[in-house]
Amino acid sequence: MTKRIYLTILAVTAAVLIAGSTDTYASSEFEQVSTSDISIEGQTIVIIEGINGRLSIIGEKRDDILLKVVKKGVAGDRDEADEMLSLMEVKVTKTAETVRLEAVYPGKFRTKKNLISFMISRSPKMSMEITLLIPEGMKLGASMASGVVIVSSLVSGADVDVASGKLIVRDIRGSVNATLSSGAMEVINVDGTAVLSSASGMIKAREISGDIEASIASGRMELSGLGGGLKCSIEYGTLIVDGVGDVNFHGIAAESSFTGVRGAVDASTASGAVYFRAVPASDVNYSIIASSGDISLIFNGRMEGGYILKAGTTSGEISIDLPIDVKKVGRNSITGVVREGKSKVFLETASGDIIVEEIEE
Repeated sequence: MTKRIYLTILAVTAAVLIAGSTDTYASSEFEQVSTSDISIEGQTIVIIEGINGRLSIIGEKRDDILLKVVKKGVAGDRDEADEMLSLMEVKVTKTAETVRLEAVYPGKFRTKKNLISFMISRSPKMSMEITLLIPEGMKLGASMASGVVIVSSLVSGADVDVASGKLIVRDIRGSVNATLSSGAMEVINVDGTAVLSSASGMIKAREISGDIEASIASGRMELSGLGGGLKCSIEYGTLIVDGVGDVNFHGIAAESSFTGVRGAVDASTASGAVYFRAVPASDVNYSIIASSGDISLIFNGRMEGGYILKAGTTSGEISIDLPIDVKKVGRNSITGVVREGKSKVFLETASGDIIVEEIEE
């Protein structure tokens, strides 16, 4: 009986202390802002590492680097916040070619403790928002743990790697190499080539003048206004492409749509429908193979030199609307020649329908 009463009293006491500590030890968000100039002494590369928060890099016509840092943290009061925020910093080191900026966060910070701190431990949340104004001709390399990264107005290209969050790259001359483990990526207006990859999430890219290589394990890709060729792969998800030269595509379980295809096509998919709408600028070859799924190839205009068509499906139907000289017809296959037959069109699916049409506009 005595033991039972003692345990009840202890539980009630702890509950009162916890309830009473809510107002006394409430936490608030504090911030600290600093701005500094970093001189350039012949360096041509900027490297940024370890950011957790928000990072903006903007290229300008200038001859130094302007660094603005907004430190943010959750603490019990202003004194505690100042002490905590002072432990965060951006270290700057230089070599003959490189200016390197590294974000440093404290591993642990001891906050004020209440009467039941032996039962409850709270850890402060810390982050930095960094804005960099850099000479537009410097080459950028950035590596970030998580957060939002915005890069714009550079003329010597950019290499950006983000673990998770959101990445926006725009108005870049030169090559872009962007990697995102998970989250959303958007690349806009690149006068050069681009290599984009993500494990999961979304990739959007438009107005890329050069060749582009894009891959995603799981998610969605939307690519448009591509001046060069495209090499892309997607394991699971959806791919939409509008306006592209040559296409080299591989999918596993994906729905894919390509419109405004000007060049050759080499495509394969394990599962999922594949839709192509071509506007051939010259005589090129098309090879589209699916293990399981429908294949649709629509010529939005004629390929002047014509092509030899071979289409076959193990289980499905074939529908063609072409000016074709049929050479051979099987139960689930057809071979024929369109006009002069200078190019080759090979379409094959194990399970699915095939549609081939030529539309005069």
